[in-house]
Amino acid sequence: MQQENSSQKISGELRWLFEQNDWLTLEYVTSCSGVPQSTVHRAKVGNVRLQRRIALKLAEFIDDETNGKISVNYLLNANGRSTDVSRKGKNCEHTDQDYSGLNLSF
Repeated sequence: MQQENSSQKISGELRWLFEQNDWLTLEYVTSCSGVPQSTVHRAKVGNVRLQRRIALKLAEFIDDETNGKISVNYLLNANGRSTDVSRKGKNCEHTDQDYSGLNLSF
C-alpha cells in the first residue's frame, strides 16, 4: 500500500515537473537520477509500481529539482502528511500550514 501511494505521488510530481519545464527531458531525468529511461517514462505516465530503491532515486531527483519544496519525506510517506511541502500547481495546492491563530474576519 505504501509503495503504491509513493508511486502515485512520484508520478504526479513528475508530470507536474514536465508540465512546468519545457526543457525537461527523459534523458535529463535519467542522467540525474540513474533510473532507466523506460522506467522514468512509465512513472511519468503512471503505469508503474516503483520499487523502493527506484522510488527513492526519483524522489531525490524531484527534491533537488524543486530545491526542497517537494521533499523526499513527503513523496515516500504513506499518509501524505508533511510540514515542508508547499507548492501551488495547476488545479492543486499542497500545504500543511496552521492558520488557527489568524484573524480571518473581514
